[in-house]
Amino acid sequence: MRNASCKRVTGETDISMELNLDGTGCAAVATGHAFFDHMLDLLARHSLMDLTLQARGDLEVDAHHTVEDVGIVLGECIKNALGDKKGIVRYGCSYLPMDETLTRVVMDLSNRPYVAFRIPEGGLPDAPNFPLTLCEEFCRALANNLRCNLHVEVLYGRDGHHIAESVFKGIAHALRQAAAMRCSKIRTRGSSGCARPSFRVLSRVTAFSRTGGTGRRCRRRSASRLCRRTQSRTAHTGGWQGRCPHRHPGEAHACRFAAQGP
Repeated sequence: MRNASCKRVTGETDISMELNLDGTGCAAVATGHAFFDHMLDLLARHSLMDLTLQARGDLEVDAHHTVEDVGIVLGECIKNALGDKKGIVRYGCSYLPMDETLTRVVMDLSNRPYVAFRIPEGGLPDAPNFPLTLCEEFCRALANNLRCNLHVEVLYGRDGHHIAESVFKGIAHALRQAAAMRCSKIRTRGSSGCARPSFRVLSRVTAFSRTGGTGRRCRRRSASRLCRRTQSRTAHTGGWQGRCPHRHPGEAHACRFAAQGP
């Protein structure tokens, strides 16, 4: 299980968090800001991580400190849960539609913090009690403390609620892809450090040497042999003869190329 817990106490906020990256999407969130709770619940549900969060902030002023500090703690928690990041996919990309809204989120868990947050020229409407600038502050705090590249672009939209929701859901799906573990049964690591298929690959040089330099090789198929050059089955009658590259003691290989040699 990849899990972590973090706590942050400042003059404006008091936040404690526990998460499990390999969870089922369960969330128990209480920040004192109903809309922000809704966004964090969606983030946990769509990333399939279990999230427990208790936060107290100076909401009587505004939600800025609470949103920013939750993003900081969430980034730290995810980074700690990922550990050395060995075996993760690393990259994630999501196009998230929300009715009339479409948002693109791309993530690279590279250990290099970088944030790009873009919206169409002319601006976009805000959700009730949750300005779009808070979405950007959350993304910046998350990426800087998770130490990832995070590119968020709202391509278009009209409803402030849908815009904010598409941003949080898009982050969730990109994170889910990037933090997923590669299947060790499908791919292995080569001596050069490059990933390669786990099945054995026969080089042309090896294949050439095993066929006696002819490039023609046959395989047993029950009572016959299949010549790769002719793609036809040929019978075996006992004892070997001719110059077939695969001479099997005690058998004869009736390949029509057997007497021709290389």
